Amino acid sequence: MIAYFPTIYPDELMYSVLSRTHAKSGYLSYTQATEEFFENHKENLDLLFVNRIKPEIVNQFCRKKSWAQVIEKHTMFPYYSRFLDTDKKKKAFRSLKDMGGNYVNLLSITPNRDENSNYLRYCPLCVKKHREMYGETYWSRMHQIPEISVCPVHGCKLKNSSVSKDRHKTKQFVPAETEVYDLQVEYGTEREQQIAQYVNEILQMECSLEEESKYVEYLIAKMSDTVYLSKRGQIINIGLLHEDFQKFYDGFDTGMKMSWQISKILHGERCNAFEIAQLGLFMNIPVKELVYTIEEKAPEQCFDEKVLSMMSQGMSAYKIAEEFGVSKTLIRLIAKNHGVNNEHYRRYVTRVDNNREARILENREVWLQEMKKYSGLSYSKICEKSEHKLKLRWLRRNDVEWTNEHFPPRTRSS
Repeated sequence: MIAYFPTIYPDELMYSVLSRTHAKSGYLSYTQATEEFFENHKENLDLLFVNRIKPEIVNQFCRKKSWAQVIEKHTMFPYYSRFLDTDKKKKAFRSLKDMGGNYVNLLSITPNRDENSNYLRYCPLCVKKHREMYGETYWSRMHQIPEISVCPVHGCKLKNSSVSKDRHKTKQFVPAETEVYDLQVEYGTEREQQIAQYVNEILQMECSLEEESKYVEYLIAKMSDTVYLSKRGQIINIGLLHEDFQKFYDGFDTGMKMSWQISKILHGERCNAFEIAQLGLFMNIPVKELVYTIEEKAPEQCFDEKVLSMMSQGMSAYKIAEEFGVSKTLIRLIAKNHGVNNEHYRRYVTRVDNNREARILENREVWLQEMKKYSGLSYSKICEKSEHKLKLRWLRRNDVEWTNEHFPPRTRSS
């Protein structure tokens, strides 16, 4: 029978709530508390998510919120699931909600090798604020994001407690109020503060289990018209992107260090929330846009639309190619794929169906005029001298029988 259950504070871990319950309920031992809290009292403590707790404890957590809201607001689920595909995200949420225990295999949790973040952490200024507001402090979710080193709210360095986050090592309920004692303040760098704020926004945003994350397409679309993406968006300059990325995060100890990590993110083969956040901050993308991936046209589509628009204004394929620094062949291929005939390069095409007969009749007159003007010269010599050589050559390719009959007399074939 639960005699006491505390009010749940904003952004408080479920472990923190149970630790405060244990401290104020007079339990004689850790085992006695786990027997009352959990379905299996031998189960290892889960400090960041949720154990298989008994129905009466669930009811206590749900006095002001639904169980789904408790999972969303008091576990690390929103952070580690944010960029998963919809199916995997739903399975992970269902596993947490049903307390099935296999959520770890479904969430994008990259092993953390930084020993400094293997303990529950706290911010000295948050502790002071909590004590002023509530008379005690607690373990906040946002301070447990492993890759950040400063408080997203105050920008000061996070401090380690002695409570390990390893579920195989922690066998006790430790409330933050009895554990926290070092309140000296040291501020982090500007970049550390920026990424901490950015990542915390990702954690705090409302969860959507139905919307498919399209962060890959969105990040690539945001690179349009930059040196990192080819004009038509089909080639990413990973080397240059990685070089500038490293300069941006110079002196930063965590996150992406290798170019292959960036490549995997942009090819959808990796969905680590912190690494995606690093790219988002580097590219100056608002968190809301990155999380909800507002629909963007693919760079290829945008490029094609620009080309077609320029063609409609009368620009030649040559001029358009020169403008974008691409080949004329690419411009012509785009026009062909969209069924567009560009007047400025039509003369270079051997076969054009539209108005072909009219063009033949017009060029026949030119042919006869030039044959008469340069009477006595061969066809090749006439082409060298005539200002209408392109028309003569076009007619020769497209009206062979007639030009045979009206070839210069000296070179006419028998």
